[in-house]
Amino acid sequence: SSAALPSLSDIAGWEQHFEQLLNAHAVNALFGRDAATAETDALLPQPSSESQLALAGLNDPISEGEVDEALGHLQRGKAAGADGITAEALKVRAPAAGPNAGPAAVSAGASGAAGGSTAAAPGEQPAVGFVLTPVLTALLNRLFVGGNALPDVLATNTLTPLLKPGGTSGDYNSYRGIAVGSVVCKLYESVLNAR
Repeated sequence: SSAALPSLSDIAGWEQHFEQLLNAHAVNALFGRDAATAETDALLPQPSSESQLALAGLNDPISEGEVDEALGHLQRGKAAGADGITAEALKVRAPAAGPNAGPAAVSAGASGAAGGSTAAAPGEQPAVGFVLTPVLTALLNRLFVGGNALPDVLATNTLTPLLKPGGTSGDYNSYRGIAVGSVVCKLYESVLNAR
């Protein structure tokens, strides 16, 4: 007898499949590993004074420069996460101060490539900085310095099953899960990864 075809609307079936596939507890049970113990912690190398000095700035508050740099690396044209926010929404550039700066400078900066082109038309000032950098810096510092947990809306990914090449549509294991997360969370991760 043939297996029933998984339906994309079978949320419970997909949830169960990907929970089993991605659940850390299942992996630990599979390999017979328990939570970290003092015994395994003792095996970890202790940081030297040189490495402690190199790590000193890791706990500093996030700067606007770090956020601006990470915003410049966000890729445009990607799907929005569960929060509905796209990279394009965060990458609007502020116009440079000056008599010729205006909406054209903002749109010139907003339409640039991943690094953000600041080329302006003749007679216009180039766009500078991202409009939301101060707001995003404050938000990320509330999470980082304040030690607040990541809000659910930022931690939620939308998971879409895609059939693997050569896979059979009747088998859940023939699907690859593609997770789309929040661009704000990606920005936060990018800042921390750069450190």
